[in-house]
Amino acid sequence: MNGTTAAVDLAKNVFQVALADPSGHIIEQHRLSGTQFERFFANRNVDRIVMEACGSAHHYARRFSAIGISILLLPAQYVRAYVRRNKTDAAGALALLEAARAPDIRPVRIKSVEQQALQALHRTRSGWMATRTARINTLRGFCREMGLHVPVGARTGLEAIGRAVADDQSALPAILRSTMSQLLDEIRVLETRIAQLERELAAATSGSVEHFVDARHFSSWFGITPKEYSSGSTRHLGRISKRGDKYLRMLLTHGARSVLRAAAAARNAGKTVTGIRAWGLEIQGRSNHNKAVCALANKLARICYGVLRDQTPFGQPVEQLSKKVNRQSFELAH
Repeated sequence: MNGTTAAVDLAKNVFQVALADPSGHIIEQHRLSGTQFERFFANRNVDRIVMEACGSAHHYARRFSAIGISILLLPAQYVRAYVRRNKTDAAGALALLEAARAPDIRPVRIKSVEQQALQALHRTRSGWMATRTARINTLRGFCREMGLHVPVGARTGLEAIGRAVADDQSALPAILRSTMSQLLDEIRVLETRIAQLERELAAATSGSVEHFVDARHFSSWFGITPKEYSSGSTRHLGRISKRGDKYLRMLLTHGARSVLRAAAAARNAGKTVTGIRAWGLEIQGRSNHNKAVCALANKLARICYGVLRDQTPFGQPVEQLSKKVNRQSFELAH
């Protein structure tokens, strides 16, 4: 460590702070309220602050960075291994100091306000979609209990339910029609809000991938790469790790399922299937559907990496010098 390092265990109302000198010895420990924490570092010469990458960590990281303090955000799952004995706020702060000394732990990149705002929009859309699905399932249950058949599919199902509610001769009782009509209105409002939010998300771009070594590291960040169990000369690749942001992983997975479905439909219609669709069908043919989905989601993540890295639309790749050309062994071979 160079200079004084402060480890902060963040919470809603209580903040545990531990200060260490350049040799790593603990010189101060404090349990602070929110007001005390706001002015704590104004009276001390601290060179670096270490925190877990939790919800509010990025906000404080931006604030402390603005006053010239170096920030280190560490993944919570890696810090947990350094907690000794029982889990307490004080033990968590000391664990942060120990984890900060480990050279193999990659710090988390500090998010900007725009990036966090986009995440909030995605979470809002996800919540509205879950509410919409719940309301549709509620309406389907009402119809099923009254002996009405509702076709598969959200759009066709809602149209059939709407016709049944409007038809006085349907099997739905009069006492239930008003409530079902209100549920239909709620679904329409949610769909309008979701469409507006999707337009805002489509027009927004944020983030950089320059801190990722390559596309492979980028795809592993989503948790769509297999776990490895190796010992000696035995190497076994298992299920995907499912680490990272599960919402982004869900979007990539659903996108891969959509690609495979469209490719299968085109093939059954006698159309020519090329590119990534043909690759996905080839993987599906020699393994199974779920493995093909994960493999295709991995490839989609790598495509996203290339698009973000080169700042070019998909289908217009930038020619780049192969990494092998720059290797010394490659030069000697020639």
